[in-house]
Amino acid sequence: MKIPRCREERQNPNARNYGLGSRDIKMAAIKLLEEKRAQQIIGFSTSAFHASRFSIFADWLENTYSIRDMRKICLSHVIEYADHLVERIENPDDKLNSYTTAANYLSSVNSVLSHARGDKLVHFTARDAGYPDRDDILRENKTITHDQHMKAKELVEPRLAAQMGLKRYLGLRFEGSCKINAKQALASAKEHGYVLIDCEKNHTPRKVSIRNAEQIKVLEEAASFQGDHHSLIPADKSYYEYSTYCYRQFSALDGYLPHSERRYFAQTLYTETIFKLTNISGVLCPVVAKIPHGKAHHQYLAEKLNLSLKDAKAIDRQARKIVSLELGHKRISITNSYIG
Repeated sequence: MKIPRCREERQNPNARNYGLGSRDIKMAAIKLLEEKRAQQIIGFSTSAFHASRFSIFADWLENTYSIRDMRKICLSHVIEYADHLVERIENPDDKLNSYTTAANYLSSVNSVLSHARGDKLVHFTARDAGYPDRDDILRENKTITHDQHMKAKELVEPRLAAQMGLKRYLGLRFEGSCKINAKQALASAKEHGYVLIDCEKNHTPRKVSIRNAEQIKVLEEAASFQGDHHSLIPADKSYYEYSTYCYRQFSALDGYLPHSERRYFAQTLYTETIFKLTNISGVLCPVVAKIPHGKAHHQYLAEKLNLSLKDAKAIDRQARKIVSLELGHKRISITNSYIG
């Protein structure tokens, strides 16, 4: 029997899993990769890698949204999966420990879905996701600017706009921005000068210090949508229903990366921490200063702070440790993907 080489050659291309001959999404992906081998696009080893990586995505889809048919996969799902991979990298108990691996996982998803569909309408690359290009050090500043942030807030519903403020000024992950008890957090911010973030699955609870009025403002804005509920998730929706609703809105925002709001938080926190440690303002992290990570940035710090290179390195490490703790990382190295 001749193996089809593309969607148009399948007997029923609009059937379940785009007519790939299996009701099981993982088996459908394997059959699809046979099509690509028939076209001599890929070899057996590449096919095996793609099948293994796509199966991880398929498990996530089923566990999160009970999706078992490729036709139901939307761009918003792939964008959310890209964010999910970032959260796995940041989880010290997870074996996914590099952006390079995450980029490979995402590449396999794109490869399978584009061939299954016959188009690239559900396509979201590692570059689209703002992943660091190599060795997990951010070299190109992919942070959401103030203008981009304000414009994006105008294009989504107000509750989600409030959550975007929480991500930007308190460093919350998406899950945390949904599950936070904003009223309780606001009371803690005013009374204790910090917010305890303990609502993000598989992450260590962390304290985020209150350093400016904008943080209070975004908490007040979020609290106004909470009502009598215990979180910002609407009372009539589950977390996963609401997550889908939110990521559909994100996917309609050209160039907007939800996770990059946390990058802004990390980068401004670095500058504010250096000020707190030295009483010298305006000292920037590598990616904002457009200075390479490592020795060049240490020399920049030494000049700005009027310190020896050794002391500048020590201040840099101390600041990075504080940023890591407030972001919820146990590894300072992960902070490199936020600040360079």
